[in-house]
Amino acid sequence: MRRLALLLLTAACVQSNAVTLRELEDRSRAAPRPDLDKVADRAGPVPCVGRGYAATLPMVPCRVPAVKGRINDVEMPFILDTGASHVALSGPAARAAALYVPERQPVQMLSPGYAMPHRLCVFESLKLGATLLAPGAATVSTGETAGRSWAGLDTPAFAIVGGTVLSHFRVTFDFRQREVRLAPHGRPGSPIALWIPVAINGRSYHMLVDSGATRPILEPWAAVELGLLSEDQARRHQVKVARESATRYSQFTLDSVTVAGRTFRNVRAASVLTFGDQPIEGKKAGGLLGLVGFGRLVWTIDYGTRELEIEDGP
Repeated sequence: MRRLALLLLTAACVQSNAVTLRELEDRSRAAPRPDLDKVADRAGPVPCVGRGYAATLPMVPCRVPAVKGRINDVEMPFILDTGASHVALSGPAARAAALYVPERQPVQMLSPGYAMPHRLCVFESLKLGATLLAPGAATVSTGETAGRSWAGLDTPAFAIVGGTVLSHFRVTFDFRQREVRLAPHGRPGSPIALWIPVAINGRSYHMLVDSGATRPILEPWAAVELGLLSEDQARRHQVKVARESATRYSQFTLDSVTVAGRTFRNVRAASVLTFGDQPIEGKKAGGLLGLVGFGRLVWTIDYGTRELEIEDGP
């Protein structure tokens, strides 16, 4: 009975997102905005309106860092995810914010363990703290709303805010004080993702700093190299599934993780296919450095200097 309820809930989410996107697209077609059509195809960070402002924002209840923000002047939780490249909205959030949906073919968005079609959308404004950004591209899944199950939010209307917004700042995730501190770094053209060397069980890997992951996540090939998975186990990860709820993870404990000059022992981790064996910044991607899996620490990601700092906090 519980499995049946889960299947019915998933089907309802898929239908809800499809209906929402169809309604928004019909509305956009009836009132076309050529200026916003161009934004849907624009790459890079969302531009600031004026200058950026420093802010200290309390985290809302969530398993990953989330704060309150506004899209199209509608307040909703923002999951601040340095492992995401862009902004993504759930179906209910897209409906509430009345996103502009241009006529575009769905694009396949790759996530750890699964791949799902999304529609390109445009928001006219996004406010994080006192910083206003506008306009910008976002996506909405054509299937189930991704993110809520692992984030543990108590609302279906939320946004995942990634590097196209966060790259404007030096971002501090204070898991002791349960707050996020933002400081504009003033360096235009910063990358929208931070990749750093991380030593795992004594071997160095090129990993993405990911505030949206609840533990370190290794590519299957790296887990095999470290003797944490067999070749047969790794092969089970080689095909991405079509929805988040069906994603397969292999779990284990790492003897040591050394990052930013600090070594952590007995760290719970997992393996799932994320980037595969494709090179990122000229190096083979080893996986995701999930910040939440290291306890109540203070992590600062400076997109301007491309540095990561770790403190114990007060």
